[in-house]
Amino acid sequence: MRLRLLVCPVIALTLLACGGGQRLSILITSTPSEALIYVNDYPRGVTPVEVPYIFIGARRIQLRHEGYVDVDEIIHVHKPWYNWIPFMSLVLDSMPFPIPHQRAFHFDMVPEPVDEF
Repeated sequence: MRLRLLVCPVIALTLLACGGGQRLSILITSTPSEALIYVNDYPRGVTPVEVPYIFIGARRIQLRHEGYVDVDEIIHVHKPWYNWIPFMSLVLDSMPFPIPHQRAFHFDMVPEPVDEF
């Protein structure tokens, strides 16, 4: 009987913890909008676009839009400031609710030069 009293709260807490954790994402916008976006050579849609990520580090961002020069840049995604606190990521991942963190990057595209004769 005592074992059942201990097991039920542990199972309930475990199930609550399953829905939380950190929700890390990159928001990519551009001027003009609706540019095709590739992240690490994979198509991700048109700007503005939100791309989820798990790992920190460098990402290759490519933007293409008709009438504009293509953009090809490397961005660096750093971990959130609160993850520098020891064991904080373990605490955040065990929360029963999601914790969003978004990094935003904006790219201004340059119009293609017009050939004049």
